[in-house]
Amino acid sequence: MKNKQVFIAHYCENNNTSIEESLIDKDYIITRKKCSGVKVLRYVIREKPDLCILKSAYEDIEGLKIIKEALKKNSKTKFILVFKEINEIDIVVAMQFNVFGCISCNDGKYEVLTCLDKVHNNERYLSKEIYDKIDEDQLSNYTNFTEIQTKIIAYIGFYISSEKIAKKLNISITSVNKEINFIKKQLRLGSNQPLYLWAVKNTNFIEALLVNKFEEEPA
Repeated sequence: MKNKQVFIAHYCENNNTSIEESLIDKDYIITRKKCSGVKVLRYVIREKPDLCILKSAYEDIEGLKIIKEALKKNSKTKFILVFKEINEIDIVVAMQFNVFGCISCNDGKYEVLTCLDKVHNNERYLSKEIYDKIDEDQLSNYTNFTEIQTKIIAYIGFYISSEKIAKKLNISITSVNKEINFIKKQLRLGSNQPLYLWAVKNTNFIEALLVNKFEEEPA
């Protein structure tokens, strides 16, 4: 079997040494760099490692942005994201953008090694800490919007009014408002919380919905 090239772009002071020793024993080839997100992106595009462990956020760029840009370059690298804070939206977005593994920065050697092995074998993996902290019902709510609901969320994120949305979708304003109320319920927003404010703060989520439902943004 060809040795697996792993680029570790997440600096984990607690267990890096023991993880690397174990990976070498498993015939992984290790490259580790403590660097900026932009340099991580350049390295991934240039060197095309088989696997890459990276932080969900760097000081200069989000980990997800690195993944999206690498995929645009037809990168075959399989990505594992390391999260400092865990919430359902980030996990949904990661899955929609073809992230293979999600682990916590608190995870130990066993979880990291298990994740790497699973991902190398084309299996998706959530570490136990992440799995235990996410609300499965809420995760399901985020991933089960219909095409019309997805379009409404996207249009609202683009500051398009309910009246214009109704015309674009060829449905009544009453139907649009009914769908908006349902969406807010699924997102667990209060009746006084505007959906557009939520949409503005969660553009990655909207983009993930569009990628999953459509080949391009709704017209």
